[in-house]
Amino acid sequence: MFLSLKEYEKLSKITFIIYCIIILYLSFTPKSVEIANSDKLSHFLAFSVYSSLFFVGYSKDFIKTFLAILLFGGFIEFVQFFLPYRSCDLFDIVADCTGGVAGYMATKFFLSRRQF
Repeated sequence: MFLSLKEYEKLSKITFIIYCIIILYLSFTPKSVEIANSDKLSHFLAFSVYSSLFFVGYSKDFIKTFLAILLFGGFIEFVQFFLPYRSCDLFDIVADCTGGVAGYMATKFFLSRRQF
């Protein structure tokens, strides 16, 4: 059975909040394992999901979605600047924004094809 658009929106809002909490936890705790060259890919993928959930649950407007990505990613990097076991990297914000735009566009494309 398929969910209605309203049910998708409600589920996306709840999932979005839980997802943000998980991202914050992972961003502010010490890294346990780091795989070479995976950092930017992790940011790209994390913010692809972030923007998809934001798109469905909160706003389909590109500017609002992009600002949410930029503010959330910027906040994470700002806090990491002050954590001795993490580092601030502006290219992480670039990866966040790139992944967020890709997630936004993919979600918009796939939802435009779906019948509710």
